[in-house]
This record gives sequence, C-alpha cells and structure tokens, in this order.
Amino acid sequence: MDAAALRAMQAPLKERYKGDPKTAFITLKAKGTLDDAHIACKVETGRALAVAGLHPATGGSGLELCSGDMLLEALVACAGVTLKAVATALEIALKCASRSTPTRRKISSNSCSSLPSAIVSSIRRSGAVRPSRSSSLARNSALARAMLADPFFWYALALKAAMTATIVIVASVAAERSGPFLAALIASLPTAAGAAYIILALEHPPAFIAAGAVGSMAANAAVAIFALTYAALAQRRGIVLSIGAATLVWFLAAMLLQSLQWTPASALALNAIVFACTIPLSARYRAAVASQSIKRRGYDLPLRAAAVAVVVAVVTTASHWIGSFASGVFAIFPIVMGSLVVVIHPRVGGKAAAAVFAHAQPALVGLCLGFLGVHYLAEVIGVWWSFAAGLAITIAWSTALWLLRRLRPA
Repeated sequence: MDAAALRAMQAPLKERYKGDPKTAFITLKAKGTLDDAHIACKVETGRALAVAGLHPATGGSGLELCSGDMLLEALVACAGVTLKAVATALEIALKCASRSTPTRRKISSNSCSSLPSAIVSSIRRSGAVRPSRSSSLARNSALARAMLADPFFWYALALKAAMTATIVIVASVAAERSGPFLAALIASLPTAAGAAYIILALEHPPAFIAAGAVGSMAANAAVAIFALTYAALAQRRGIVLSIGAATLVWFLAAMLLQSLQWTPASALALNAIVFACTIPLSARYRAAVASQSIKRRGYDLPLRAAAVAVVVAVVTTASHWIGSFASGVFAIFPIVMGSLVVVIHPRVGGKAAAAVFAHAQPALVGLCLGFLGVHYLAEVIGVWWSFAAGLAITIAWSTALWLLRRLRPA
C-alpha cells in the first residue's frame, strides 16, 4: 500500500471523526477464562483462543504461551504497525523493519511478577520503539516538503499574517495616542499572543492549548525581566543596545525555562517571585513623563505589523515540531512591546519609553492569570470559551489597575 491508497482508505474515517468526534473513541476489551484442570488462562484474541501458562523456568510444560512474551509481542506489534503507517503516509522508505527485543528478567515462582521491569527493559532496548536521529530528520524533512507543497498551507500562512497585522496595528495606534500608563495596559494585553493562540487552536486539540498555556505562564516571567532590563538600560543607553540586551535576556530565560519541567503551580510561583522583584525595582522608572506627540514615519506601522506577523507565523508553523510548551513560550515573545518602543524611543527618548515598560510590570500579572484560566478551562468548556475567559481575566485585571490609579489621591 502506498501513501495515496492509505489516504484514500482513511479519508472517510477522518471525515466521520470530524463530523462526530465521539465516534473516534473506541473501547479495547480483553477476556480471559481460568483453566479448571491446569495452571493456565485462556485468552480470546478475536482470531483464536490463546492459552497462557507458566514459563518452563517456573515449572511450566512449555506447551502454553508465556504471558510475558505475549505482552512484549503486543508492544512490538504496536510499534511496528505505527512505524509502517507513518512511513507509508510520509513516503519514507524503510531499509530494515525487523528488530528483536531480547529481555532479561529474573524468574520467580510467579512468572508474571517481573513483568514491569521486563516491559521497561524491552522499551529501552527495542530499536523499533526508539527511532534513530536520521529517521527523525527524514520524517521532519518529508513533513516539511508536504506542508510546503500544500496550497492550503500558504493560504493559512497569509491569513495568519493578515490577522496578526490587523490586531497589532490597532493596539499600536491606541498605545501611541495614550500616556505611558494606558500604553502599558494596552501593550501588556495578549495581542500577538492572542493571534498566535487563535491559529494554534485551529491546528491543535484543546490539550495542546492547555499545555501551551503553562509555557506562556512561565515565559511571562521572562517578559517581566525583559521589560525591567530595557527600562534600566534605556535611561542612559540607545535603542539598539537597550532593546538588543533585553531581547537577549529574554531568549536566555526562555532557554532556561525549557530545560525544566513546569506545572501551573510552579509557573504561578515563578511569576510571583519574579514580579515581587521586578515591580519594586521598576518603580523608579515610572516617573511621569510629559505627553508628547509621536510622529510616525510611513513605514513604521507596516514594518511593525510585518515583524509581528512573521513571529506568529513562524511559531504556529513550527508548533508541529517544537511541541506545546515551546509553542506557548514563543507565542508570548514580546514582539509587540519591542516594536512599540522601537517607534517611541527615538521620538520621545529612552526615559519616556522606559516609563511604558515600568508601568507594564503590574499589568503583566493579569496576563499570567489569563493564561492560567486558559489552561484550566480549555479542555472543560472548549478552547474558544477559554480564550474569552482568559481575555476577560486580563482585561479585568488591567481595569482594576486603572481604577486604582484613578482613585489614588493626587
């Protein structure tokens, strides 16, 4: 069977699953009956009756099947069928598709007592379960070629760019026409991240979105460090050094985040620790700056929108390879905040631009809480409702900060 025949065979099934997802769930069953005369168990395989008994090393006759061998054979069959199906779909030629799975285990009076270690040993030693680096590269290369050859991929990419550019332009214009405090509230909203998550939701299941939200929560702490780094350097340094160093700090923090295992609780704790430091440290940079008219050049907004669109397109396209957590991390890359200060810094000075980032510190707490809501709600009420809830949480937090500022005595 070739790739075309496999796709033709599976096409009706995929359409049925899309129309009614519940039909994609199946229940696997196994039935066994104890033998009255011998120490054996008769298992119905669906094709024949298999009789499992004691291993000869524990006194068995050798006429019955060994349950340990049956389990290992099932694992090898599962790995083999999956390998063959994926290789056929991606048109990858298999040079060798046969590999034994020798497993050494200690025999006790109960022949099944050492099965867990046998299973682990088999999985670790089996070449069928662990693909080589060359086969992984070949698979990724074939998948990339298939995506690039698909017209729908380019249509979707254009839609991603247009959607992201629209969101960013609206947010940027609103931020530029307000003071540093309101600009910070707008810049800290999930604009580019929201566009990225909308596209991720169209391409991945709710579980992927929920896991990605944990990555975004953890990366939000890196954004806070990014903002503090820029605010500190912008007091005396130029735009290139300030934004360049801050971006480098963000990437180093993102690399460190991906080397650790994160849960919603640990990501929330990380944000609490980071903001406990960055909020008071950035207070000195929030000094009121006289509102100044920002004169944009004709290419400012298109260039900014293009930069954000490229980031979103790259992250959402690469999500098929880098996984959910890394997708969540890079979805929150501070491209909107960075592009905003690229325009503001040369026009009104580093201190005025730094005031925006300093005011953004408390607002970023709401972004973390919004992603926390997405994580817990994506698989419960659906991805789109979880997005609405996450955005509502972020906006509610920013609104609360705005009201507190209004009620604070002058």
